[in-house]
Amino acid sequence: MSDGRSRRGSLHHAPLVIDTASFARFAAEWKREIELTTSSRFRSKHNIAPEHMYPHHLLHESQAVSVPTLQVYRDSSYLGLDNLWPLTCIGLRHLRLRRPKFVCLNDNFGERPHPVSVRLTERFLEASYPEPSRF
Repeated sequence: MSDGRSRRGSLHHAPLVIDTASFARFAAEWKREIELTTSSRFRSKHNIAPEHMYPHHLLHESQAVSVPTLQVYRDSSYLGLDNLWPLTCIGLRHLRLRRPKFVCLNDNFGERPHPVSVRLTERFLEASYPEPSRF
């Protein structure tokens, strides 16, 4: 990505599809920076995040396309799952109505999840994905 240093958006709570050949080229180009990052005991301002840089590498290599923000919001969704089960219920109901193509459920339950929140989430997942994933 020799187009220089600049501010770029980043993907959050989204699937990261990796083409191994393309990622190998990316890793070779950024080898030194990746090695410095992995050798850092603590985060440094010179560290890089390959998982955030790789999508930009794909754009730069014309191996990906950018989509409008409205489409991103239409096709994907994020929901933090909480022990406040009424909020979890509202959030899951909203997802059922919207039916986005991709959903990120972030487990914020902590060490003692509320049983109602857990059951609501299980029912949502069972209804949304009746066939077990091969993963």
